[in-house]
Amino acid sequence: MTSKVLPGGEIAVLGLAKSGSAVARLLLRNHHKVYASDGGSSPALAETAAALRALGARVDVGAHDLARIARASTVVVSPGIDPLAAPIAAARSARRPLVSEVEIALRFMPRSRVIAVTGTNGKTTTTALVGHLLRGIGNSAVDAGNIGTPLSEVAMLDSQPEWIALEMASFQRHDTPGLKPTVGVLTKLTPDHLDRNPSANEYYADKARLFANATPESRWVCNADDRRV
Repeated sequence: MTSKVLPGGEIAVLGLAKSGSAVARLLLRNHHKVYASDGGSSPALAETAAALRALGARVDVGAHDLARIARASTVVVSPGIDPLAAPIAAARSARRPLVSEVEIALRFMPRSRVIAVTGTNGKTTTTALVGHLLRGIGNSAVDAGNIGTPLSEVAMLDSQPEWIALEMASFQRHDTPGLKPTVGVLTKLTPDHLDRNPSANEYYADKARLFANATPESRWVCNADDRRV
């Protein structure tokens, strides 16, 4: 029986690096049908594909089945995939929901509180410091996201942490509509990732999405010395 946090039907996972592999395993563990694909080719990818097939996934390496992606109930996009790439275009054309690995993982972790960290510089250091401070005062806390550990790996732990220190890139936030952090941290803004954003203002707007689901109980830590923030 599939979990109730996602719709039924096959879920497509695009990209099989660390986060893609982790979210595919999380979905399979929760009895979802998974189609996973990666346009690359390497011994590491072949090993990942074999492991996912052994768990019951349909996997393509070196190509994407665009028709299958267009039929998926949800499409999970790895952050390294070009937003103009053919598999993403196929999903958009078919009006399939496009979400990040973080979005999927959060749906399986409803009781964990999130301190989300974004910004052009300083994300990793700040995320590590936040996690260290939380653990230092006796809280159960895990560092995850761009800092190195995919959030889906945390979602598969036997015991969920009370707190997650989550490092996020701007384009991850764009595909994570359900993110509702207890605390949001914005470190610094300078023009970056203009290969993925039409302008610096579009890039800044992606960062600002961190605050999209704010409530009166939300707390925000921002860099007052940066006029862009």
